[in-house]
Amino acid sequence: MLFEIPSTAIDILEQCLNGDPQQRPKMAMIINVLSKILLYEKHQAVLTYRNDIITLDSSNKTVTIGSKGLGKVTIEYDGYRFFVKETDGNVFFNNMSLNSGSEIPGSCIIALGSASMQGNRVFITFDMSNPEVMP
Repeated sequence: MLFEIPSTAIDILEQCLNGDPQQRPKMAMIINVLSKILLYEKHQAVLTYRNDIITLDSSNKTVTIGSKGLGKVTIEYDGYRFFVKETDGNVFFNNMSLNSGSEIPGSCIIALGSASMQGNRVFITFDMSNPEVMP
């Protein structure tokens, strides 16, 4: 069986062979790179918005959620991570402004509407599964 090794894996493994130990990558970086490659397309995120439960995964990679007058967010899964594709209006996660390209942490609350709107804000829970690489 032949398969292609991603260039990111080759790069990190070549860095491990550097003759100068100070130039070799930290183990955390190696684990991060290799885990992403091994877990490609295996993540899942569950969003709860009002009474709806929305699942993002390899078969459903994009969702747009919005509330008129408050804000709108498009979240996308690229096989490695969940990130903000686009926002419109006031969109925050964990009380920080969300911008296009921002990676969404594994578990957070996304708020539509600014903090000054208090009772008029709408909240979206975001929870990502954490698949594991097993030997």
